[in-house]
Amino acid sequence: MLGSLSVKVQEFMPDRMKVQARLSRQSEEGWISPQDLSARVEVQNLFGTPAPQRRVEAQLTLSPAYPAFRSYPDYAFFDPLRAKEKFQDNLAASVSDAQGAVELPLGLQRYAHATYQLHLLVKAFEPEGGRSVAAEAAALVSDRPFLVGYKVDGDLGYINRNSLRVVSFIAIDSKAKKTGADKLALVRIERRVVSVLTK
Repeated sequence: MLGSLSVKVQEFMPDRMKVQARLSRQSEEGWISPQDLSARVEVQNLFGTPAPQRRVEAQLTLSPAYPAFRSYPDYAFFDPLRAKEKFQDNLAASVSDAQGAVELPLGLQRYAHATYQLHLLVKAFEPEGGRSVAAEAAALVSDRPFLVGYKVDGDLGYINRNSLRVVSFIAIDSKAKKTGADKLALVRIERRVVSVLTK
């Protein structure tokens, strides 16, 4: 025998439910605070009526993120407390209420205070069998009141003698709007290559 192939054939069954997931706070551009953040899940039958008593499971993923914003494409932003690890957690399963709704606390206070890209995958299961429908929600989360970004007109890695570099700084709030920031310190670090002759 040269080879074999196994094929499983079953009748196509269209989805009989739909599910939506929304975070309790939204931001069109910017970030949202992780404090007491939750997700609201709405499970409906295919025709839009509430689907009660449906098991709902959710997986939370937090990934380290360098913030970037559409309104400031030339600026690089940095969080001094940027996360170094990725976290993934399965939230406690729940059941939709009479209105087909579920409130899922995300419990982000368990994780380090930093800037993360949050991704939430939600699955709602039919009463019989293991078939499910899924929805996703994503956002940039940070407990920073503001972030500082900079724009430079050339390479800072190497600067020719007697040449100039112009660096512009801005601070933005969680709505990605420019804001004032006090008590900031500017530190300039110069690295020089020194040639030394040794025997």
